[in-house]
Amino acid sequence: MYKSMSYYYYYSYHAKHHPQQTPEAYVCKDGTYIRTYPPLGDSIRDMYNDASRAPNPWGVDDCARHAREIQSVVCNRIFAQDHTFEIVKNYKNNKRLGAKAMWDVGTDTGEIACAVLVPSTKTIHFAHAAGLLLKREAFSPTVMYSDTWPNKKEFWMSMVPGIEGRLGLFHFEKRILRTLRHKHIDYFDAVAGLLKALCSYCPMNYEKVLVALKTCTLSAKGKCYTDTEIGDLLGTKVFRDRYSKYLRKSLHPPQTIVHNLDAWFCRYKVTASIGSRPAEGRFDPFRQCPLFTPETKDAVTKCKEKAEFLSDPFPLDDMYDEIHPNPNSRHNLIEYLSRRGESKLEAFHDRASHFGNSGMRDSLADSLNLCGTARFNLTIRHKRSLIGSRNEKPVSAEERRRMPAAWEVIVPYDNHSELQYINQLAKQAGATTIPFPKAETLPPDNGERFFFRILDSMSSQSAKIQ
Repeated sequence: MYKSMSYYYYYSYHAKHHPQQTPEAYVCKDGTYIRTYPPLGDSIRDMYNDASRAPNPWGVDDCARHAREIQSVVCNRIFAQDHTFEIVKNYKNNKRLGAKAMWDVGTDTGEIACAVLVPSTKTIHFAHAAGLLLKREAFSPTVMYSDTWPNKKEFWMSMVPGIEGRLGLFHFEKRILRTLRHKHIDYFDAVAGLLKALCSYCPMNYEKVLVALKTCTLSAKGKCYTDTEIGDLLGTKVFRDRYSKYLRKSLHPPQTIVHNLDAWFCRYKVTASIGSRPAEGRFDPFRQCPLFTPETKDAVTKCKEKAEFLSDPFPLDDMYDEIHPNPNSRHNLIEYLSRRGESKLEAFHDRASHFGNSGMRDSLADSLNLCGTARFNLTIRHKRSLIGSRNEKPVSAEERRRMPAAWEVIVPYDNHSELQYINQLAKQAGATTIPFPKAETLPPDNGERFFFRILDSMSSQSAKIQ
């Protein structure tokens, strides 16, 4: 197949560009090797950058399409907003325009609704992008998750009157964990203990996961886990990565969190003042140092003060969407999609820093970031299509039965504008059915710009004013 295609490309290129000349004989198989070097990396980057802004048969270039796909994200309940700094390193001229961070917004479905570079984390620098976002059609949230709530509460209340604010669980936990000594022998036990102090798994879901582990239905090799093996697995990163999607987390009430944090602190501290609860921690036997640093006590105290902002705004059943198992599945466990938003936003931060390499030209970095963000959203929408999204019916059990469970989360097509174009060709050809009935239609351009383009446009406007 590959050999025949290489012949096809060779002779079709010659027929198009040199039709009057006789082509040389193509290199015989196993005769010799072709002394042709691959294109330079700079040439590949130039071609990608030009192609992302080049016209095409479906009438919209890739950069404009990706931007409009981000503009199409809607929200009617919960969104999360945060800053990240790693992605700025991908831009060569970030210092010239003063880009220090990226401000982005994720919805309760996990899609990214906005991502712009900003000179700092001050409110004034993302207020313009936030205003445009909240004017978007079908973007009317009632709850916001933030890493600093209740800071900047007045600003958000003025932008969205009556909005409820919540402090994200990830940042709440991180404020304490970053003060610990990560090489201490009790560090991983302390991480698991801190998570238990803040939330717990739903007992019914937890029971079903334990049954599946013990009855071999969660193992591709048919392994049945013993109680000892399950005990060693609980609280580890492996357990969270593999099985947390089948478990709903229920956050403890505020005063329970305060009490649990106090007990957790006493469990791992090594000294205690007179009249306080006794210390139960220990020095690391190898490094002869405690788990806590001088900043840990202050961090725990501040987290106790903000425990009231950690609770869920809705009942537990409304904080999760359910994806029922594939009909071919053996474990029959329901997968739960959290609507808290913050965890998906942090997952996007980890991926976004790898969309491009450090020090890329601004236009190329923007093309890669727009493409990566649009495909991130498309992946989420594809997975949520199993339960129905954007006024579409969920995928039927019969359709899912024909597809292997591992392929359900694989996005089959990245360019829905091309699918729409193919549908039009099918109609013009007189086809009775269109080949891609679920192809998404791009919304009109509402003027929002993302990543470096908004910072560049603001700089250009300032230069004109001056």
